[in-house]
Amino acid sequence: PCFMTGNLESTNLAIREIYDEIYLHYEDVWIDQGRAGDFQRYFSELIGHLKHERLLEIGCGEGNLLAVLPGTQKFGIDPSIHALRRARKRSNANCAIARCEQLPFPSDAFDVVVAVGVMEHFEKTDTAISEVRRVLAPSGHFVALIQADQTTAESAALKVRQYLYPNFQPLGLIRWFGKWLKKK
Repeated sequence: PCFMTGNLESTNLAIREIYDEIYLHYEDVWIDQGRAGDFQRYFSELIGHLKHERLLEIGCGEGNLLAVLPGTQKFGIDPSIHALRRARKRSNANCAIARCEQLPFPSDAFDVVVAVGVMEHFEKTDTAISEVRRVLAPSGHFVALIQADQTTAESAALKVRQYLYPNFQPLGLIRWFGKWLKKK
């Protein structure tokens, strides 16, 4: 199901387009960002120490982490339909197109909410955190990992993989460069 339609904020379509563009042209995006094998095992073990049945992963992407996370009832949200199609193949989780700022779940629905490398992408951090608090059970846990700064070389290597090789993406490169110039 898609919960980013209708009379919701006008930015929803733009956000979906951005992430659909990424996942349409690339697979294993998380792996490129260092979230493979050892990281997945570590994070899964960390979550395994928390008593829970119902788990939500915000920004689950292609479901690599969601597939290995423990839990009897797992849910994942992401703004990209292309990512969620892969996530559904990798895990038995229920997945939906949604944003953290507008979680489509009832209050107190989850024992654990996980957000790995997505908080820096929230448009309204206070709203997103309020939504996490709302859907988290009173004795639940919110486990978040926030991206650290990359070195210039790491950042350049990532941009090469995203926009130049192996799939040349001139429009994506131009959009990124335009955003980078605005920040300067």
